[in-house]
Amino acid sequence: MLPDDRAMIDQPRGNGGDAAAPAYAVAARDEPWQSENRAVIESSNLFVARHGLPLAGYRQF
Repeated sequence: MLPDDRAMIDQPRGNGGDAAAPAYAVAARDEPWQSENRAVIESSNLFVARHGLPLAGYRQF
C-alpha cells in the first residue's frame, strides 16, 4: 500500500542543482519505512538468495 502523503507529492523536484540533497532527502524519508519493514525485506532477500527470482525463467533479457 502506498502512503497518502500530500507533502511528498507536492514537494518540488530539484533544488537548484544540488544533486546530493535530493538523494539525502529521499533516504531520510524512506528510513522509517525501511526500519518498520526490515524483517520482511530480509525475508524476501533470503528467499531470492535460496531460490532465485520467482519468474526468472520468463525474463526476455
